[in-house]
Amino acid sequence: MQLEKFFRRVLPDKGVYITGLLHGDKYHQTSTSKLEDLEDIIKKVINNNLDVYYATSTFKSSKREAVNVKEKKTFYIDIDCGEGKGYAAKAEGCKALYAFCAAINLPKPNLLVDSGGGVHAYWVLDKVVSLPAWQVVATALKTACLRNNFKADPACTADAARILRVPGSNNYRHGTHIPCRIIHESPKDYTLMEIAWPLKGIIAETKTLVAVTPSTKVDINTDLSAGIDANKVYYAVPMIKACPVLSGITKTSGANCNEPLWMHTLNILAFAEDGEKFIHVVGNQHKGYTQQSTLNKFTLRQQAKAKGATGPTLCTTFEQYLPDVCSACKYYKKIKTPLVLGIPEVKLHLPAGYMQNEHGVYRKVEGELRKIFPYQIFEFEAFFDYDSNGVVLSFTYHMAKAIGYAEVPLKVLADARGLAATLSIYAIALQRKQQAEFTQLMTTWYQDMQKAKQVKQLTSHMGWTKCGKLTGFVTGSTILWDNGTEGHSVMLDKKLKAQYTPKGTYEVWRTAAQYVLNQNNPESAAAIATAFAAPLIKFTGVSGILFSIISSKSGTGKTTALKIAQAVWGCPVRGINALDDTTLSVAHKMGYLNNLPAYWDELRMQEDVKQFIRLMFQISQGKEKSRLTSTINQQDMGTWKTLITVASNESLLDHVDQTVKNTDAGRLRVFEIEMLNYISSRRLAEANRIFLPIDNNYGHAGIMYAKWIVTNHKLVEETVVKNIELLTNKLTVASDERFWVCVIAALISGAAFASKAGIIKFDVPALVSYLMKEFIKLRGVVKDEYESTDATAIGHLFTYMGQRQSHTAVIEHKAVKNIPQGAVLLIPERTPVYIVISKGDNSVRVNYKDFKDWLYKNSQSPSWILTELERIGAEVKRGVLCQGLPGTIDSRIKLIDIPLNQTALSKMIGDKYE
Repeated sequence: MQLEKFFRRVLPDKGVYITGLLHGDKYHQTSTSKLEDLEDIIKKVINNNLDVYYATSTFKSSKREAVNVKEKKTFYIDIDCGEGKGYAAKAEGCKALYAFCAAINLPKPNLLVDSGGGVHAYWVLDKVVSLPAWQVVATALKTACLRNNFKADPACTADAARILRVPGSNNYRHGTHIPCRIIHESPKDYTLMEIAWPLKGIIAETKTLVAVTPSTKVDINTDLSAGIDANKVYYAVPMIKACPVLSGITKTSGANCNEPLWMHTLNILAFAEDGEKFIHVVGNQHKGYTQQSTLNKFTLRQQAKAKGATGPTLCTTFEQYLPDVCSACKYYKKIKTPLVLGIPEVKLHLPAGYMQNEHGVYRKVEGELRKIFPYQIFEFEAFFDYDSNGVVLSFTYHMAKAIGYAEVPLKVLADARGLAATLSIYAIALQRKQQAEFTQLMTTWYQDMQKAKQVKQLTSHMGWTKCGKLTGFVTGSTILWDNGTEGHSVMLDKKLKAQYTPKGTYEVWRTAAQYVLNQNNPESAAAIATAFAAPLIKFTGVSGILFSIISSKSGTGKTTALKIAQAVWGCPVRGINALDDTTLSVAHKMGYLNNLPAYWDELRMQEDVKQFIRLMFQISQGKEKSRLTSTINQQDMGTWKTLITVASNESLLDHVDQTVKNTDAGRLRVFEIEMLNYISSRRLAEANRIFLPIDNNYGHAGIMYAKWIVTNHKLVEETVVKNIELLTNKLTVASDERFWVCVIAALISGAAFASKAGIIKFDVPALVSYLMKEFIKLRGVVKDEYESTDATAIGHLFTYMGQRQSHTAVIEHKAVKNIPQGAVLLIPERTPVYIVISKGDNSVRVNYKDFKDWLYKNSQSPSWILTELERIGAEVKRGVLCQGLPGTIDSRIKLIDIPLNQTALSKMIGDKYE
């Protein structure tokens, strides 16, 4: 059957059509309102040798959600076949399908598709049906499969928004391409009644129609309430411990899970506060497991949860797969979902004389309990912060349905106003007497923890730190001091800390990294060197530098190099940032990374690059999270001094000026190289086998490097500064090129230090030669493609004067002490007058406010343009624009007095006003 014929048979002819493609582990989705466009899109994807899917419904908009389904025209069943699946072979699956149909008197499917990994059975209808009508029958069909022990995928049958593989495409999921093709086709289409009648008994059991509406957003496998309190926080540890299904899956790491059961497990973990910690634990022995694909699947479930499109997996869903395990559970039929078991046991020892319940904290006073704090406290901890040289107390608090987290510096307790301001940040409001009681509680509690030696040492960020006279470097859970000692690092962001805690072995990383460096590809060497250069940016005197790696084609190895670089310090999968991260989350992470490198990969489209530039310059200049003094005054925001590296298909320089109008803060902060040396398919396949294991082997090289640079930090600083001086002289560097020189100095210094420390061997002379050539090339590109900043400022003035020509007067001489000098040579056509050109004085006066307003309206930055004009001789002052001329203000106003000593500006004036 041709693709066009297939779609016109199985899909309604009205609505929005959706198709998806799988590129590696990344899923991309496209929508269109025309069926012929859908066919064209899919044909192109098939020609590009990618996994391609189509949505089995039409939708009201481009959102592929059950609540958004417009119409349906088929029922379907997905039969997974192969080792460890429902049926060992496709023939066996088809035999079971026909036996199931015979058992319940259901007509045989009129369309069968070999999906490559199984069989898709379709019952195509003669007319489209509404979602509620379809949902009732589909749910009954799913129930019939379960009751008759027909091992079809239960997640598929009643999923109105299901996507399925396209006949005529190939299945690439298992490393080889298996054709997806139609293996049976009957011309007869069924009526809805022909499918519903054999299921009438099951339908009658439901009694009412199961409708899916936008207000409820009910997923067929979940119930959004399920006994869950939306105001409570649930955790994976107690849930896994109490639920026998999840406990068994965790113990075997998903070795015996089929795909649907594994997906339901990921779904319930998405509702747990600490669920992401366990997604690999429950699945790393599953046959379809990869670290990245698991993270992608989990992220999709988190997004569905956030939208309210799904709820936690139900006990009845798990029972479909493991009925014996569920029936033996002590909570069987008593709860709706295992998530309700995710409430941790609270073991918190308050100081002597204190107690608490759900209403708050109480203290014994003269034999009676007095309520001193209207919140219940959990997870109280005390930290010594290296960076502020002070103690921070942290705790979680509950009151009724309110849940929050607070951090209180110990020194704030002595300042009533400072304490009130600090607590207000965390939505805690206390009366004056309660403040005094709170101070006594916190102080007593801290003293108890001191005696018990339970005060932890806290680092508020990674990278360089100080403690008295000691210089240290923090990476993950370790602090390395310049006196050769080590300490344990405690960070409040547990998730980020886990990503930067070493895992596996150093040798695995070294093998992969050295393999890439041995290819003698200077671009890859520079990319890997960014990992060692980032901590050195601190010594360059600049911050917020971007290192851009571009390549319009795949196969250059830039992603490989970036993963190896990220693996120096932390997880190469979760450590590399996503483009859809929010500005706040990126700023938060950058504040913690501080001097460690930050990476972005896979920016493929122009809009991706533009979005990245906007993101970077919204948080640019290295601004980290603000900190508070003891009187709650905001301190000056610190800066993270690191190297931000991005790999994309598009040049950042092509778009940075369009996004960031201040050219000095834009292109001159970007050092860009292009990857031209392609890796052969044989070498790339060999490299894949070598570097894939680094996903679980990372962080050790960073510990080794940090130990070396911190114990030699004076030599490190001197070397970086010396290299900057040498490069500046060698390349005759201009002041506005200092960022590029700092990048090169950090890269070659980092590569040299890594080699000297015995971590990895760089060809440093080759790297120096390559980067100097790239500097010269980049200098030429910028000079050819961009105007100087003063020329740009004059250009804006040109445009303004051209648009204000009718509001311009030309006089012989400007007024002196409010007395007009000479004749009026040109009376303006319109009032008010904004510009006065003085021919005899060879100058022009501009109304300051009007010019500034015009710049704002044209999305320009007045401050830097006015600064550039002042730099070439303009003067901002108060004066008379031109006294006595109609349309001018005789009083003194703020104006810009510009001498016409610029050739271009003089010529422009002469051309227009001779």
